[in-house]
Amino acid sequence: MTKNMATMKGSKINAVNSWSSQILGKFGRSDKVMLAERKCSCKYFDNIKIPCGHAMLAADGVGVPYDTLCGHWYKTTVWRETYAGVI
Repeated sequence: MTKNMATMKGSKINAVNSWSSQILGKFGRSDKVMLAERKCSCKYFDNIKIPCGHAMLAADGVGVPYDTLCGHWYKTTVWRETYAGVI
């Protein structure tokens, strides 16, 4: 996530509404982030379920913590439950 955020330096946020944002990249690319659906037009957030840099910028704009945007299978409690019988 740190690497994702570093790639977004110099980008600008245009809020469409409180849960959707348009991110204008420093090289002219435009991406739309929908935090409520956990989606971004770059598809990284959709596929990996870890916030891309666009989603992290949008989350900063609304005050949403990054960890609430990660897929549930990345959380420690899920890992513990998954491997409880094996260990």
